[in-house]
Amino acid sequence: MIKRHLLTMLATGIVAGSFLASEELAQIINPLSLTLLRFVGASLILSPILLKSKWRKSLWSLLPRALVISLFYALFFIAHFESFKTTTALNTGALFTLMPFLTALLSI
Repeated sequence: MIKRHLLTMLATGIVAGSFLASEELAQIINPLSLTLLRFVGASLILSPILLKSKWRKSLWSLLPRALVISLFYALFFIAHFESFKTTTALNTGALFTLMPFLTALLSI
């Protein structure tokens, strides 16, 4: 039980720290480049896991749907990094935490 709480606190700390780091980076790097860096990094980290898995044969059939979903994530992160130019990390973090709640309300 304590392990789970510690992992939750660690994950929360990492997410909170990423807002502070992103705020600093967004002032220096173009939001499009920053989003591209995130997606390329995630692809490099996850590709060995995906290529060794049982889903390797279905990659090509999933690619069009994955690209559509990725487009929405990329647009969200570009807007997210762009918002750091006009507001603080605290305000952006509040919007980020409200996003799942707003999504749930809209889906109802």
